[in-house]
Amino acid sequence: MNASNDTALCQRTPLLKAVARSRRLEAPYDVVGTAAGDDRAVAVSLMMLSTRSLDGVDIPPMEGLVSAHVEALAAWSSNAIVRLTSAWREPRDCLRMPAWVAAWKTAARHLHQAGRLSRRDLDHEAFRDEVAVLWPGESLQPLRFALLAQDGCALSHSEARLLAGAGLSDTKIEAPSVARAEPSLFRLLRGKTAALSEEARAVLVGRLLAWQRMDPIAAAMLVELVDAFDPDAVDEIRVDVAFALQAGGAVPPPFAYVLMTSWRIP
Repeated sequence: MNASNDTALCQRTPLLKAVARSRRLEAPYDVVGTAAGDDRAVAVSLMMLSTRSLDGVDIPPMEGLVSAHVEALAAWSSNAIVRLTSAWREPRDCLRMPAWVAAWKTAARHLHQAGRLSRRDLDHEAFRDEVAVLWPGESLQPLRFALLAQDGCALSHSEARLLAGAGLSDTKIEAPSVARAEPSLFRLLRGKTAALSEEARAVLVGRLLAWQRMDPIAAAMLVELVDAFDPDAVDEIRVDVAFALQAGGAVPPPFAYVLMTSWRIP
């Protein structure tokens, strides 16, 4: 297997090795092992996402498991997703097959980022939500993070993904807003960390330290945000998680992915 480019980052290597050696879940469900580049786990994920498996030749595939393996492979190597999908059925040819739809919807953002997917490829109602996120309309108006936080606004993950395309109008985001914000709002801060005051950044770091009590998606988003201005704080968490894994502990896949690769939450 070709190693992901992420393994070249020396500060992440201990965690990668720890995760690769840990067996959080029995095969064929060890998606964290896939993201870590474990040969056996990667092979299982590739098998689970083969045309034969997605067609349900042997057993009916579960949509959630299909999506999980797509994300795990993408965390290991974005090139693996490009190669894999080049052998898949075209989206328009599998619209009545839920596993195929789930696979394409999950892979879409990675292919779009790699310049291997056009809007026309997903021109069908089944992919409408993903199209709206990847190609946001001009009708979306910028949001005020401070106001959303003040109002206690909580978003579903799909809502947060869609609204993130609108951008934020805040020129400065202060600590009180970050402290009271619902975790689902963190997705709106992607690419906006320059607007955070020093105090607001400190609050984000503090909230990240409580990752074990957070939703894994929100915790993963916090890793991405904090890494933009305080990578040392994230490296300290990598070390803690590596020791925990070596001691037989577990870590949710999204959180593991952002700590050991360049994968980002949808």
